[in-house]
Amino acid sequence: MSTKVLIIDDYQDGADVLGQLLSLQGYSVTTAYNGADGIEAAMRTGPNVALVDIGMPGMDGYEVARRLRKNFADRLYIVAVTAWSDKETQQRCTESGFDLHMTKPVSFEALFDVIGAQ
Repeated sequence: MSTKVLIIDDYQDGADVLGQLLSLQGYSVTTAYNGADGIEAAMRTGPNVALVDIGMPGMDGYEVARRLRKNFADRLYIVAVTAWSDKETQQRCTESGFDLHMTKPVSFEALFDVIGAQ
C-alpha cells in the first residue's frame, strides 16, 4: 500500500510541483490550497503524512495542525513546511501538534526520507 501524502499550501504552483515529484516517487498525493480544504481532504482521504504551510490566509497552518491532530491523534505525521525558521515558529509548531518543522526550500531528499520513514 502506498503512503498517502496530503499537501496543504496556498502557493499553488509550489504545491503542484511537490505533488508531482512525490507522485513520481510512488506516493499517493492529495493537494489542497487552503486550510479548510485541507481539513476536508484529510477527512476524505485519511493521509499518513500531511505537509502543511504555516503562512496561509484564513486558517493558518497552526490551526490546521491543531484540527488534524484532534481528528487523527497520532495516526497522522504532520510536517510544517514553511519559510519561517525562527525559534518562536518552531515552538508554536510543536505546541500546535506538528511532528516536525522543515524550512523552505526543503531538499527533496530530506523530504523523501521523512515521508519514507512513516
